[in-house]
Amino acid sequence: MTLALAALVILFSLVGAAFFAGAETALTAASRARLQALAEAAFAPLNADPVFKALRWPRIGKALDVFFAFDSGRRELAERIWIEAE
Repeated sequence: MTLALAALVILFSLVGAAFFAGAETALTAASRARLQALAEAAFAPLNADPVFKALRWPRIGKALDVFFAFDSGRRELAERIWIEAE
């Protein structure tokens, strides 16, 4: 794994952890907006690079959409959500 890929994985992990810390049973449009805001804050230093913002950020946005759709579908089946905490 390259250093750049490792950094992206760590940033996605941080975004996911922050998103799940405020988990609710059903996800809404506000939940998607919150996920977007968390990602924008986590990736802000990288988005300062115009090449990253032009080439990578759109892919990250699509990855967030895929994740959100997947997690929304799983939550529809859940009775209770347990969040792992330190």
